[in-house]
Amino acid sequence: MHSDNEPYTSAMFPLSAVVFPSTALPMRIFEPRYQQLMSDLLTGDDELQFAISPIVRGREVGGGDERLEVATMCRLAQVMVQPTGEYTFLALGQRRVRVIEWLDDDPYPQAVVIDATESDALPAMADIAHEINRVEKVLIQLGAEVPDHLPLVDGEERLAAFRLAGMVPISDLDRQAILLSNDPSDRLRRFSQALDDLEAVLKFREP
Repeated sequence: MHSDNEPYTSAMFPLSAVVFPSTALPMRIFEPRYQQLMSDLLTGDDELQFAISPIVRGREVGGGDERLEVATMCRLAQVMVQPTGEYTFLALGQRRVRVIEWLDDDPYPQAVVIDATESDALPAMADIAHEINRVEKVLIQLGAEVPDHLPLVDGEERLAAFRLAGMVPISDLDRQAILLSNDPSDRLRRFSQALDDLEAVLKFREP
């Protein structure tokens, strides 16, 4: 992490999904330019980090997409190279970064980024507990596995919305709005509103 909060250059991976800090996403790399990114990271970057930039409009393959101005710095884990040359791995979300300038794709996207600032305002634990209870009910409705406990403890309130949003199928627009927010309390409010919408959809589907 760049503790002095100075801009730095990072490899970027535009993706149609949002990866939040403290969450993980399984990935498979087959496009040649991103295979080159993986090779460069594995041979030259001790931190094994790159940033995933959510795509606002366009497609992942071929370029020409519009990207969100906030991305998530991720660390590689469980990297495997397939006989076809494809890479599979887990992208572990570390922190939010703000894109200052996109650089030329050479051969893969790169950008000048800076670690995103965070408000000191934290959501109340009672509000977090309320949203946890709602998420558990939604998971039951979806027939999904409900964890014995959600990994939210004192001192990590700023991550609450990220972790909860990573557990339920809210919309990409809602995910992007949560990632954009610098305020942990605002993020939880945005998540709560997104969960309202999801609950309404599930209620509509009830027989």
